[in-house]
Amino acid sequence: MPIVVEYNNHPRVALSTHIRSRLSVAEKDYVVHPQIKQLLDTLMIDRPLWEFRLDDTDWNGTVTSFSIMENGEVLGSVSRNYSRNAYGFRITNERIAAQRTKARGYSTSDKDKALKAIKKMFYTKTINECVREMQEQIVYEVESMERSKMREVSQNKLPIDNAARAFVWETAWQAFVESNQGRGVERQIAEYDRAKTESQHVNELSRELSNNKAYLIRRNGSAYTVVRGNDVAVRTDETLPENLKAPLGMLKLVAVRQFITNVGMRTGENDFAIFNQETEDDKENQ
Repeated sequence: MPIVVEYNNHPRVALSTHIRSRLSVAEKDYVVHPQIKQLLDTLMIDRPLWEFRLDDTDWNGTVTSFSIMENGEVLGSVSRNYSRNAYGFRITNERIAAQRTKARGYSTSDKDKALKAIKKMFYTKTINECVREMQEQIVYEVESMERSKMREVSQNKLPIDNAARAFVWETAWQAFVESNQGRGVERQIAEYDRAKTESQHVNELSRELSNNKAYLIRRNGSAYTVVRGNDVAVRTDETLPENLKAPLGMLKLVAVRQFITNVGMRTGENDFAIFNQETEDDKENQ
């Protein structure tokens, strides 16, 4: 199979799935664009702990972009682009994007400026960035589940509405259910009742997140980052508050994006959103 000539089997340079796929059907070896290679080689010397991944090529099989990683974390990416009547570099990561109002990356045709920007802005996430990312991910998953449950309610209500036209929707619910036995809507009725109840509980959890009452927890090995409003704490199995141990233990047993009534939701492999667990004694002691 063809190779990327300059970095074939290099211990610190990997190939993206995209490039591997293209190489598998390529008729010639790929090369790295001289501008990209010059920048990459300098960084390999200046940052011995960094690893690199060649990401994309142009139509002619010339590598034009790469990502930088440290300890498995992607720090950002660099690509060749055309800007202000000259070819140069486009440097991007979430940190740079957050500082810019229009373009999500920084562009320059000056190699030294590109190196300076990379060395300044490419580093592993800070604690505050990790906490902010965790909050955004968990809140997004809960809100996504809330929207999903609302869609379930709507989808299962539609066939019920159609069947109810023959009877009158406003009639007592039990009478409607009994009158539709054997008419093919039993499953939708059961799903509607389930989805409506679950939607109400997820909506309640979403409100608690908005009011900073729910607990957001991320598991990192044997440690737990616990966030509630502006309060952030790192706990272990031994120091985790007693009122969180039981709900967290229950959520660990369910699949990702599963919800337990009055307990919370497992939003990711190691992320959890838990209902406010304050007891009446806790409130009196505040």
